[in-house]
Amino acid sequence: MNFIKLSILLLLFAKLGLAQESFINGIIVTVGNDTIHCKVPRTTFFDNRISIIKSNSNKKVNFKASEVAYLATEFTVFQNIRYVENGKTVQKLMNIISVGAINLYYEERLIEASAPTKFVTRERNRNQIRITTIRHPPKREKTYVVGKNGEMHFIPEETYIDVLLPLIEDYSLLKNQVAKGLIKYSQIQVIADTYNKYHSLYRY
Repeated sequence: MNFIKLSILLLLFAKLGLAQESFINGIIVTVGNDTIHCKVPRTTFFDNRISIIKSNSNKKVNFKASEVAYLATEFTVFQNIRYVENGKTVQKLMNIISVGAINLYYEERLIEASAPTKFVTRERNRNQIRITTIRHPPKREKTYVVGKNGEMHFIPEETYIDVLLPLIEDYSLLKNQVAKGLIKYSQIQVIADTYNKYHSLYRY
């Protein structure tokens, strides 16, 4: 997705406000290149089905994720991408968080917490038993994918350095910092933004 198309999608929302509690004003562009003004779910990820509310009819309509090329709101743009993860081809809408010589795609899901932990204690000087329940917060699962020259690269946390180095090899300073582990997995957007800034300032 180029800078011009991304900018147009974002500018379309400059004067739009929030819609319902769980929906926000948005636009989807189908794989058939139809543009639909609608209300879309406020979320950080999409599964195989996307429910929207058409602006012109207030009617709820369902789309398969594979039918949507782009989904944009005032705050985010999602693109339908395909990549390989652990030998399996994955196709999904992912949030574009850095655009340029490389595009960085991001997804965050909340994973249900494990069952609460219960502790049983007996109070002193009383013939009473107290049960204390500790509830665990949900875990955040993050996924990063980098797109460069039309190819998508899944970035696993365990081997993110090995995957990223060939993609940024023409920026030696950044490459050396990543190779030494000076920029962590949680800072992948810093890597993408720095690389894109380098290309925009010095390569063109």
